[in-house]
This record gives sequence, C-alpha cells and structure tokens, in this order.
Amino acid sequence: MSETRVTLKKHIPWVFFTAYFTNQLGSMLSLVFLNQFLTEYMGMTPQIMVASLTAARFADLVVALFAGAIVQKVNMRYGQFRSWLLIILPIVQLSCFMIFVNPPISAQAAGIFVGVAYFFSSAPMNIFVVVHNSLMSKIAGPNMRNRLAITSKLFQGLQFGSIVGSLVVLRLVALIDPNMTGGFPITSLILGACAIGGQLIMFIATKKYDKYDPDLKKREGSTQNVSLRRMFGDTLKNGQIWILLVADTLRQLGVFVLSGMLGYYFIFTVGDVHRMSDGLLIQSICSCVAAFFIGPAIVKRLGKKRSCILSGIVAAVSYFVLAYMAKDNWIVYISCTSTAVVGLSMLGSVGLQLYLDAGEYQFFKTGKDNRPYVMSLQLVPMKIGMMLSAPVVAKILELSGYAQHSDGANTMSDPLKLVLLIGTITGGLYVLYAAIVSLFKITEEKSKEYAAANQKTMLERAAAQKEG
Repeated sequence: MSETRVTLKKHIPWVFFTAYFTNQLGSMLSLVFLNQFLTEYMGMTPQIMVASLTAARFADLVVALFAGAIVQKVNMRYGQFRSWLLIILPIVQLSCFMIFVNPPISAQAAGIFVGVAYFFSSAPMNIFVVVHNSLMSKIAGPNMRNRLAITSKLFQGLQFGSIVGSLVVLRLVALIDPNMTGGFPITSLILGACAIGGQLIMFIATKKYDKYDPDLKKREGSTQNVSLRRMFGDTLKNGQIWILLVADTLRQLGVFVLSGMLGYYFIFTVGDVHRMSDGLLIQSICSCVAAFFIGPAIVKRLGKKRSCILSGIVAAVSYFVLAYMAKDNWIVYISCTSTAVVGLSMLGSVGLQLYLDAGEYQFFKTGKDNRPYVMSLQLVPMKIGMMLSAPVVAKILELSGYAQHSDGANTMSDPLKLVLLIGTITGGLYVLYAAIVSLFKITEEKSKEYAAANQKTMLERAAAQKEG
C-alpha cells in the first residue's frame, strides 16, 4: 500500500474532529476554570484544593496504569473499542456536573465531595483515550499518512473546541447567573450533552471498522491473547517508552501549571477576569489556524521526532519571554502563549504517534500485539503532571502573596512575581522536554518498517486461524 497518499474515506478524519471538538467543549469547565471556581466561587482554601485534587489525581493515575490492559482484555458486543463509547462519556459528564454543584457543606466535606466527583470525571477518560487511540490505529492501518490525517484532524477538533469554548463558556456561566456560582453546573450540563452527542456520532460512523469478533482471544499474539505479566514485562523493558514517559511528564506539568494559573493572572495581575475570555479566544484562534495550516505541514516535512523537539524549543522561548516581558499587560501575555501554541501545533499533529511507533517496535520484537496498552501509557504523564501541578500552583500562589479573607475579597501582594514564576517554570520544563525527546531512537523509516511487518503478521495469523 502506498505511503504517499491518504487511503481513508474522507469522512473518517472528520469523525475524529467532531468527537474531539465536542469533548473539548464538555471538558472546558474542568480544564480551565476548576481552580478558579474552587477558590474564588466555592471559597475553598488552596490547601484543601491541593489535598482534594492531588488525592483524586493519584487515584486517577492508578487507573491510567491499567486502562490499556482493561481495554485490551475486554471484548464487548459492539466491538472491542466502540462499545466503550456508549459507557464512558455519560459517567464523565455527570461527574463534571457534580464538581460544580457547590453543596452547602463544610469546607472539609466539600473537599472530599469535589475529590470524588473529580475522580469519576477524570478516571474514565483514561479508557476513553485508549479507545480512541486504538480505533485510530485500527482504522488507519500501517499507512503513516492515514495516521497523520487522523491525528491532525482530531488535534484541529480540540483547537476549534477551544475557540468555541473561549467564546461561549464564561459568557454562558455569567448569563445564567450574574454571580457566576449558579451558572457553572447548568453550563456543565449543556456542554456535557454536546460531548455525549459527539461520541454517538463516532460510535455509528466506525461500525464497519470495529465489529465483535468472538474468536479474538484465540488468535495467536492478539491483544486479548497477551498475559498481564507479558503485557507489563515487555513494556517495562521498552526503553523508548521510558524516554517518552519522562519527557511528557515534564511537558504536562508545564501545561497544567500554566492553565491552573490563568484565572489568577487575569483576576489579580490584570484586574479583569472577563478579559480571560478575550485572551483565550485569541490564543485558541492562533492554535486552531496553526493546527490546520502549520503543524501538519511541518510534521510532513521534518518528521515526528524533530517536529516535537522544535515544538518544545518554540514553547520554551515563548514562556521565557512571557516571564520577563508580560507583567500586567495581558496582550503581551496572550501573545506569548499564542506563539507557544503555534509552535506546539507540531506536537499536537504528531499526537500519540511516537507511542504508537514504540508499540509497533515492541510488537515487531516480541511478536505480541501490545499496542493498545503501550498507547495507553500516553495518559500516565498527563495524570502525573496534573497531580504535581496542584502543589506547584499552591506554592506559586504562596510566593506571590495570595491571601483569602472572610469577606471574600481575596488579594495578592505581588502579582508580577506570579508572572515571573509562571513563565520561568513552564519555559524550563519545555527545555527539558525537548532535550529528552532528542534521545528517542525510532526513525521515520524504522517506524514504517515495523508497522508494515506487523500488519503482515496479523494478516498471516488471521488466515492461519481460518484455515485451522
């Protein structure tokens, strides 16, 4: 099969676009406004917030370690992967709603309540990502152009979702309740319905690619025929996975520190929280344009690894400039973050493909198809980054002189230090990310070789099973 052109049906990448666009809307409140809601509208102290979210994220991390194994071992009636699409998002979106309910209970009880709700909004998403990644691999086959077509389009869906979310989410919250607090749960329900609708579209559109196979467990080397001991053992020996895990953990820590501090920057440094919507809109438009026209083109030219390294360098420079130049000027701040996301459009277009390359390498070497589990490990750095970001955010607030008062008029004595810390910490993490990714050894040619050989192996095994 030719590697020079995309051989997918034209609507398939757009199915992934739609699924990720709607899911981004459904996730917008918890991704961007969670810290701000908990401390500014719910009245939770940074210490209780850190304890609540860190405990939930640690439990979430444990689930992430086993999500790939769960998906790889379960085979339900609507297909090994598609069946999960009917289960995951209803649980996630109901839990997102519960986070923003704000019940009239004590601060400690609220911390426990939020932690439990947050866990059930986040932990099932581990399976969600494994399912989407596995569907992408199954539909695209060994053709690298097919894979890039899907990963680019789903990244574009994320960015388009960010644009729409930036335009409507905070405004919708304020429209429903001018005092903000009551608007969060209703907005969460509306956005959650959109997210569930996107997954139903994917469930229907991918039917021909993922049908129930009662003989899957019997097939030599299939995903269901790999023991847990072999699944974990072979992966732990895969040095290329460890490179990706360490690099992405540092990068994800930077991502969540930056997003966790955004609301505080606009409240205390800029002095106008409603400018946050304008800033997010500008940043999202830049990211979306780059996702369509810049990232995929550069990845095609430079390849996956070099594109990721360049992404890290561009982001690092942008955040260092932010640290020393942005101060209380939100236009400069958003200009820097927008430049960073333009650079990161290359990394977004690559998506999970380096993990898939590592999975193809492992299959080629061991003869065992462990790719769903290997790809699921992409989630682990995200969960560790989220978990570590809570204490880092709390420490930045402490160093910046953040104080809560009984009348609700919270203050910050040194908001410019907030900007300095955000930029230097995030920029430094991206420098480390780029340096570590440079150690990844699987070349573009090798990745194609492994994928083609593995596809041939799978077809031979399927044919042998039919003959038997």
